[in-house]
Parts: sequence; structure tokens; C-alpha cells
Amino acid sequence: MKIYIIQLVLIWINYFLCFRTSFGKNKNRKKIFLFLTLSNMFLVLGLRSNNVGEDTGHYVTIFRETVNIGWHEVFTKLRITWRVDGGFQDKIENGFVLIAKTVHLFTDNPQIFLLVVAGLTMFFFGKFIYDNSNSVFLSTYVLLCECIYMSSFNAARQILAVAIGINAYTFLKSKKVKTAIVIIILAGMIHSSAIVYFLLFLIDGIKAKTSIINKRRFKYILFVSALIPCSLPIVEFIFSHTIPRYTAYFVNNYWTVDIGGTMIIWALELFMVMMLYNYHFEQENSFEVSAYVIIYLVLEMISFKISVFGRLAWYYRGFLIAFFPIALDGFREKRTKQLFGIVLILLLTMAFISYARADTRIYSFLLN
Repeated sequence: MKIYIIQLVLIWINYFLCFRTSFGKNKNRKKIFLFLTLSNMFLVLGLRSNNVGEDTGHYVTIFRETVNIGWHEVFTKLRITWRVDGGFQDKIENGFVLIAKTVHLFTDNPQIFLLVVAGLTMFFFGKFIYDNSNSVFLSTYVLLCECIYMSSFNAARQILAVAIGINAYTFLKSKKVKTAIVIIILAGMIHSSAIVYFLLFLIDGIKAKTSIINKRRFKYILFVSALIPCSLPIVEFIFSHTIPRYTAYFVNNYWTVDIGGTMIIWALELFMVMMLYNYHFEQENSFEVSAYVIIYLVLEMISFKISVFGRLAWYYRGFLIAFFPIALDGFREKRTKQLFGIVLILLLTMAFISYARADTRIYSFLLN
């Protein structure tokens, strides 16, 4: 628990150093803040022991087994068998194997592998924050406290896919469609479920140039989102005929859904979305990030019945990093903005402490 409290203290120290002192006049203060804060997160994440996070030992095993995989397979197969257990083939995406094989060129130490994965994850999240955030401090605070960072101790591979794929939004904003597609494909090479990022193109296509039309079209997004839970039988049919290995997820709940105090944050997110809606999405980029938050919330609602959808929700949960600063800027009265900012920080801090108190987050350094 102490290490996580230190992380909270350090992010505030970095904030005051970079934005509330004379040093804050430095034109590179945003980059310096991101470097200081994300480096700390990278080290804590990468230097963890086997016992921190539910799947750390699993990733160590994968790394050790990939030494036996040939380079030919890495470049000719999308999914590679890394282990055969009782006749069942455990497969993993070739992009993740490529990272492991590259590390093996220099060392067989799995701690270095964890550091590389952590470093890549924090780098791509930092890139997204720098390119898209109205407040690098608040966005980084959301990254640390809301869920994504703590999930990196468990689902490191999928969170890396989130970190890579979310940057497709940056290129889509700049109308660099081909680059956005490449980014999503790269994320899919780490975790195939990252293909859900192709919904970005749908929202981008719906977005209009005028705020009045955007408000009207957002009603359609809300309507379709309300229908999605009713379409689960159709989705199951599609999965069973295209990607049968995921069919079992529609029958079994592999993770227990425990929302607890998260429901309060969800209510705040929905309130902020409707506030931006009522203001005709005047804030730049508010239409699309609000749509992404709605997608995230819908997937979380579905996860009450089929908890695997909570994993898919991570891809759009990541957009909270950009959403909260935009939403706060959407409040027209300064006092209201300050009040909601304080409430948000308090909720995020409590969420972080709650995650940190979990038995699987009891921290110790270095692999055994």
C-alpha cells in the first residue's frame, strides 16, 4: 500500500513543480510532467514481483516459452501456439510474441520483459495524453486512479493494446485514416479484441460540422446504445460462426462484476455527457469523446450479464483520460467547474485507494 500512496504524493509534487511554481513557465512543462509521472508509474509496474497482479506469473511463463518459437512463425501467423497443455493449444497474438522475442535477443531475464511492456504502455498513454488532453495533470490522474493503470498489473497485454490503439483517435482527428487503421491493426496484433476500435470510424463519420446537428445525431447514438443489450443473441450468433473460441464467454462468467463505488463515477460521467449535450457540444472534440464514454458505459452495463464485456469496455474506458478535462471545461460557471473538479479528484483518489487495497495489489519488488 505504501508504494501506491507514494505514487499519489509524487503526482501532486510533480503537478506543483511543473504548473504552480516559476518552473511552470517552462514551455516544455507538459512533457516534463508526463516524463516524471509516467516514469514513476512505469518503474512500479515493471519492477513488480510474481505476486503482484493476478496474471504476472502467466506473462513470465509466456516470455520463457517464446524462446522456443521460431521467427518464421512470428511473421507468418497472426496467432501463435506458445504452449500445449493436455492437448489444448494456448495461443497468443504474434505482436506480443514479437516483443518477447526481441527482448530475448538481449536477455532472458523476464523482469526486463515486464519493464519493456510497462514502458511501451506508459509511452503510448503519454503520447495520447500529450496530443489530446486539455489538462495533462487531470488526464494523468485519471490514468493512475480510475482503473486502467491498476488493470495493467493484471491484464498487461490487453492494456498495452488499449494504449496503442487509443492513439488511432489522434490520427483520425487529423484525417489520417490510413495511419489510424495501421495503429488499430498494430493494437490487434497485441490483443485481437482491439478491433473494437474500428467503431471510432463510425463515430467520426456521424460527427457533423455544426453543434446543432451533432446534438440531433447524438440522440441516435443514445437510441442505438439502448438497443445494444437487446442484440446480444445476434452478437453471440456472429461470434459462434466467425470467432468460435470466444463463444464460451457468452455462457460463462469468467470474472465477477463488482461495481461498488464505481457507480457514483458512472453517474458523474453520464451527467457530464448530458451537460455537454445540452450545451450542443460546444467544446472541441466533446461530441466524439462523449460518444465513446456512452459506448464504454453500455459495455459495462452488458458486463452485468456477461462479464467479459467489461474487458471490451476498457478500450473505450481509456477515453475518460481525454473526456474529463473536456467535460470540466464545458461548465460555464467557474465555481461549478471548480466544485465538480474537486468532487472528481476525490472520487478518483478513493477509487485508487480501493484498488490498491486489494490483496492482489500488495506490492513487492522484483520477480522471485
